Amino acid sequence: MNKIDKLDKELEKAREKAAEWQAKIRELEKQKQEEENSQIVQAVRSLKLTPTQLMAFLNDPKNSLTASGHTDPKSGRSEWAAPFSWKGGMIFGYHNFVAAPCGRRRNDC
Repeated sequence: MNKIDKLDKELEKAREKAAEWQAKIRELEKQKQEEENSQIVQAVRSLKLTPTQLMAFLNDPKNSLTASGHTDPKSGRSEWAAPFSWKGGMIFGYHNFVAAPCGRRRNDC
């Protein structure tokens, strides 16, 4: 076996390993996305809002929860508006698991 054959064989093994790692990366990314989605659903459900209230919150998070009666009795502030901020049509905050318009987490863009 000459040197080129050995290099071809080694190259093929490396390509196989790379394919295995790419599959593992895709699976881990999928699991991560599912966990992020689960956390988002839990956060939204913890608001205990009706669909109408949720839409109002998504459209104007600073005013909608106060108007719907979800306030912090000590400060009079909305109990959920504080951890969120509204920027360019997206809600940011609450542990940074809200996706950016590009589909990635906002810190990854």
